[in-house]
Amino acid sequence: MLEGRYGYFRSHAGDGNYDLGALTGELGREWEILRIYPKRYPCDHIAQGYLDCALAIAREQRFAVEDIERVEVLVHPLSRAVMFEPHALRYTPTTGWSARWSMPFNMAVALADRRIDIDSYSDARANDPATRALMTRVVAVEEPTIPFPGDYPAWVRVRTKDARVFERDQMHAAGSPDNPMSSGEYESKFAANAARVLDASTIDALIARVRRLSSVTDMADVAALYA
Repeated sequence: MLEGRYGYFRSHAGDGNYDLGALTGELGREWEILRIYPKRYPCDHIAQGYLDCALAIAREQRFAVEDIERVEVLVHPLSRAVMFEPHALRYTPTTGWSARWSMPFNMAVALADRRIDIDSYSDARANDPATRALMTRVVAVEEPTIPFPGDYPAWVRVRTKDARVFERDQMHAAGSPDNPMSSGEYESKFAANAARVLDASTIDALIARVRRLSSVTDMADVAALYA
């Protein structure tokens, strides 16, 4: 498929215009999987760092949802096009699935609940009047200097009705090489998701087995735990 007579490299680059050594030279020594990162939250990648910022502000500061005058989300113009537009879809999503790509929804839920997880993205929450009322106070502020996409940087500013301003930025999304997540957080996220279909003892056994994955000689031994 790649290097064959009618493969990708010949069809797109032509003979003599590609170097397979660049692809195979580090095999067994460099692992690309270490350069990718998971989502801390079950929504669009762009929103990940913004949720970290909003949750940090909500948990560290003393204010009620009713105190919020305006939530400014500083975004690169390309981010705005994804998370704030089209306006009707992003400010009035009708399903939990659609709400995952709505920055106003993500910010509203994070600030109101001080937490966000799979249960946050229900159809009922997407249509909740109180959530939608808070969403109207979430606005995009374009900041072209933000290095997007990079590691999906984020910047949030919350203004209250009594003129207080709370601000937080994060230049690297959680799970990236510059902002790694702990193994405990990965395991906790897995356990919370798996609890929907597996019992606690099975979850514990799976986590223990994966911790020793390098010693597993047959992945059927892992699969058997959740089959």
